[in-house]
Amino acid sequence: MTVVTGRKISPRLPNRRGEGPRLRCDIVRAATCLLEESGDEDAVTLRAVARAVGIAAPSIYAHFSDPATIVGAVVAETFTALIAALRAAREGIEDPVERLSAQCYGYLRFARQHPGLYRVLFARARRFEPPAGRLTAELEAEVNTTAKDAMIVEAGTPAIMLLVDAIAACAAAGRSTSQDPWLDAVALWAMLHGYSALSITNPEFPWPNERVIVDAMISGQARLRPP
Repeated sequence: MTVVTGRKISPRLPNRRGEGPRLRCDIVRAATCLLEESGDEDAVTLRAVARAVGIAAPSIYAHFSDPATIVGAVVAETFTALIAALRAAREGIEDPVERLSAQCYGYLRFARQHPGLYRVLFARARRFEPPAGRLTAELEAEVNTTAKDAMIVEAGTPAIMLLVDAIAACAAAGRSTSQDPWLDAVALWAMLHGYSALSITNPEFPWPNERVIVDAMISGQARLRPP
């Protein structure tokens, strides 16, 4: 993921034949900048993106049908960057509990490094696919998605599954009593997300020591056994 500083990206020359993908990248980069600065999907308009890229607004239609599809592309790229950050945070750590902890703290770091983009990730409903069999037929019938959200589902699902796998690894090693890693991972993610969002928007609140509060979240929701 490329985070652009400043709303105006470098002036660009017209694409030569075969360089259309470069324009698409420029559009996504400009939208990423707008979202990083504002944290608001409404900031991504065709006019604003075109102005940042230095093109006429109609040129965008060759790559995106509307602002929502541009935002969808940014969200998909941001989820990809989040997943990379989580994997990097746990890289080289063999102990399953330490790997889980490193992954959770990596999540918090990502949210704070990209507060605007993080806010957009969860600003509206995103459909996530749980493991097979987790939804009943009745619930599955009620879950609706749109074509523009399909890539968000595909990009975002591995992020929660990394947490599921981390808790499952703790249980397999006898370090957790979890009998439903999916349930416990969702509960832990909800707490991490809530803490991330609240600590970003309310930095002056007298938060307890972060290591204490986050470790308590991890230990409780992942059902870790006492050391």
